Amino acid sequence: MLRFLHYHTNFTALSIDIDDFKNINDRHGHLTGDQVLITFSRICQEEIRQTDIFARIGGDEFSILLPETSLENTSVFANRLLNRINNTTVSHKGEKIHFQISVGIAAWKPEMADAQDLLVAIDEALYLAKSKGKNQVG
Repeated sequence: MLRFLHYHTNFTALSIDIDDFKNINDRHGHLTGDQVLITFSRICQEEIRQTDIFARIGGDEFSILLPETSLENTSVFANRLLNRINNTTVSHKGEKIHFQISVGIAAWKPEMADAQDLLVAIDEALYLAKSKGKNQVG
């Protein structure tokens, strides 16, 4: 992120949360929760470009940085990811487990003082998506 800031490169970011992940762990066990995390991570790795940065922030929270990407294209990417996850299942004892994500997106703006401002913006957008009922892009 510092490289983008130093060279004043345009970029956007996503904050992604696996909806109701605790319930998945509680209901189906931690091995199933681990499969959800692995499946989600694999899909993200398949969807991003080589120049994008995908990271697990902690627990069921992830972030993706998209250099040289407009907010409009980031929204398209986020919705494509959301749709792909909606059509994905993991198996647990013969049962297909569906999971969903909520996504917050924001673009770096010159008036942002530092990276923390961008993190606040994507967290606010994620909160908006969750407050609208989850399984959405905010």
